[in-house]
Amino acid sequence: MAGKGFVALKLDSVQGKEINKIFKTAGINCLTPSKYHVTVMYDESDPEIDLLKNMKTYTATITGVERLGKKGAKYEAIALILKSPEIEKRHKELKNAGFKHKYPDIKVHMSVLYQPKDTDQDIIELIYKLGVLPKTLKFGQEYMGTTK
Repeated sequence: MAGKGFVALKLDSVQGKEINKIFKTAGINCLTPSKYHVTVMYDESDPEIDLLKNMKTYTATITGVERLGKKGAKYEAIALILKSPEIEKRHKELKNAGFKHKYPDIKVHMSVLYQPKDTDQDIIELIYKLGVLPKTLKFGQEYMGTTK
């Protein structure tokens, strides 16, 4: 029986609705507020590792906007790049518990939308530079899933 290799934190629901309103007003076909999250671990082997329920909340500062993934791929995304020593620490805790992250390092980010149009990144960067997004985001409600 396979375990789980995807560990994520949900964005605070009030902030999710606020961010969604900003992006929708700008014409961005973004994710729904309940889909906003930070992936803390992505282990494709889906190991059977038992974790204690994590009730902590984490903060992150938005530091930029980036296009991630392969162009045209299902999970190509425009993401808010985040700085969070707390989330980076949680990533290390998960590695110490036995998870093996798919990538050499963690890039803390929150995807705004997948399969972006050519103009989406420019619009999201403008929104970021205008300073209308919250400066600090709150994440919690850690959950796990399979990577397949």
